[in-house]
Amino acid sequence: TEVLLPLWATKTLGWNASQWATLRSVRFMAVTLGVIVLGAFSDRFGQKQVARLCTVAMAVVLALMGLCGDIGPWILIPVYGLGVSTVFVNLNTLVQEISVKRQGLANVIYRSCGMAMGIVAPILATSLAGWWNSYPAAMAFLAAGLLFLLPLLRPDHDEAVVEPLGNIRSELGTLWNTYRLAFRERHLMRYIWFSLLWMNLTSAVGAFAAIRFTRELQFTDQQFGWICSATGALNLVLVAISALFMDRVSLRAIHVVAGSLAGLGCLLMGINNTQIPSVLGFLLYSSALNLLLSPLSMWVSRAAGEASSTSAFSVHKVAAALILSISMVAVGVLERWFGMRLVLFGCGIL
Repeated sequence: TEVLLPLWATKTLGWNASQWATLRSVRFMAVTLGVIVLGAFSDRFGQKQVARLCTVAMAVVLALMGLCGDIGPWILIPVYGLGVSTVFVNLNTLVQEISVKRQGLANVIYRSCGMAMGIVAPILATSLAGWWNSYPAAMAFLAAGLLFLLPLLRPDHDEAVVEPLGNIRSELGTLWNTYRLAFRERHLMRYIWFSLLWMNLTSAVGAFAAIRFTRELQFTDQQFGWICSATGALNLVLVAISALFMDRVSLRAIHVVAGSLAGLGCLLMGINNTQIPSVLGFLLYSSALNLLLSPLSMWVSRAAGEASSTSAFSVHKVAAALILSISMVAVGVLERWFGMRLVLFGCGIL
């Protein structure tokens, strides 16, 4: 969907890059508000239960996406983004429950599964859209795939019975207490804010990559799908290799090296209007950023302290959505002033 949605918005609906960046900002504003509640619900009702409900909601939204006009995406895409964010928070929490000694390996396996899907999904999505000459039809196919895979989130046999909801005041009090413990962990909050501010300096890549490659660099949708799949293959190899050092090397050192390489990749994407540096920069940026995801999750879980892992990851997701929504507005304005290339180049330097 991260490949299909910007292509659908710009080619079918006729939006420009700034409009798409604004919609992404609205999406993450919805995530900021929604994860606060859904994160607490995950603690209360179980990660798998809430993830199942969100997966169904995501499938419904994707199926309806092509049936709406220009107004529909402003409602449906924020709902979809909230579902995606909640599912990832819950899956991430389940992975971090592995013992500290095997936490790095568990994260590598989890990320490798995602990278493997990242190889197949972009080619499949863009090819289906090309064969059917319809982005909505491809999105409906993805919706069916989500429902087909739903049994993977089946409840455990020993899943605890949930107590019924109390009155609104007591439930709000429980919700606040869930997050209060996370807010009191200074090391956790310091890491969350500084790491997110740093990583979101390159948020222009997520906003504009598909549009820049297919509009300004003259790649076809299918060629961009192959580039994304090649990136997924590289990510899979690097994440698998990281199993050799993830539990042995300082998380701080991994952050510095991978973050610097991601910045260099972003800079290369905007250095000129030729295809090869942009492709190489995209490969470098994506692989370096994906290499950061496991250390990020490990750091958040280890710094949670007295807070639950779910509340720590929910706070992280809320902060990420808040910063990302602001950064999307900023890059949208900057794109109107300077163009996509210079925005990418400047973000890489920062």
